[in-house]
Amino acid sequence: MECFVHPKTKILILDYPNHKELKEEILPVLKNYKDVQNKETNVKATMTEWHISSLQIEYLKMFTLSHANKFLWHNPNCQFLDFWANIYRKGEHAIWHDHVPDHLAMVYFLKSKRYYSPLCFQSFGFNKRIFPKEGRLVIFPAHLKHNVPEHKYNGTRITLAGNIVATKYGNRPLVRR
Repeated sequence: MECFVHPKTKILILDYPNHKELKEEILPVLKNYKDVQNKETNVKATMTEWHISSLQIEYLKMFTLSHANKFLWHNPNCQFLDFWANIYRKGEHAIWHDHVPDHLAMVYFLKSKRYYSPLCFQSFGFNKRIFPKEGRLVIFPAHLKHNVPEHKYNGTRITLAGNIVATKYGNRPLVRR
């Protein structure tokens, strides 16, 4: 399993060991998904509802949280506020944005080619591009500005994404959406 933590920004990059099972379960559902967010978010591509779930998604979320709690003061009570999918088709992109006031954000490359648009970060003179690799999980501080340049290919680039918070005393935070 690849694991990389960038020293300046604490971006964690991991390979998810159950990618095949996740892809087999969720890809058929997402292939022809309708854009329920109407491109009214920072993602100017097809987006699902804010709270998608499946058995394999829940496994991915548990795996993510097992690594995310190291970022959040080893808080065993960190949890997802939301979790959605982005389906980028030719000409679509995501504008520069962050996920404040959340603590962490994550992106998981479900379907992509290595030469498709990267996940780009920019913050206080720091610039980093993370190129897609199926099964790659990227966990990063929510304050980091990021975008996805225009997708220029006919095949779809599909990611899963979510926001994570550390909860105080195990209380569940209010759901924003």
